[in-house]
Amino acid sequence: MQGLILPAIARWAQLPRDQETEREFGLARTTAAEAALDALPAVAADLGTDTDVTERLRAEYETHLNTLRAATTSVPESGALVRRHRQDATLRLALLEHKRSAVINLRDRHRIDDGVLLQVQQQRDAEEVRLAQVTNPE
Repeated sequence: MQGLILPAIARWAQLPRDQETEREFGLARTTAAEAALDALPAVAADLGTDTDVTERLRAEYETHLNTLRAATTSVPESGALVRRHRQDATLRLALLEHKRSAVINLRDRHRIDDGVLLQVQQQRDAEEVRLAQVTNPE
């Protein structure tokens, strides 16, 4: 739990960012995405994954990897890619409230129980934390 709220507290306290840690995070994210993209054909084949599913995932990983690389580049095109990625995350964040309301409405109408509501809310909370890191990188 502390790991989830620490970035928000750091932003609130306006603590200076550790540039070396940021560089290491970028390296870790890029390396992980490259490894997943490299392994995708073999893993998909082992699992018997349909080609359309594999290609959709490949496109997602390539976009993600390009965005990660663009975030560390000062080329003008990279700024547009990062901006679109942030817009995507901002839109997804805005839609989370509608998702939450819909699920709460299901619970209120006794279509799902409180345990299901709690699990769905936990998933939405994790998604919100992930998206907030994209929209507020400082």
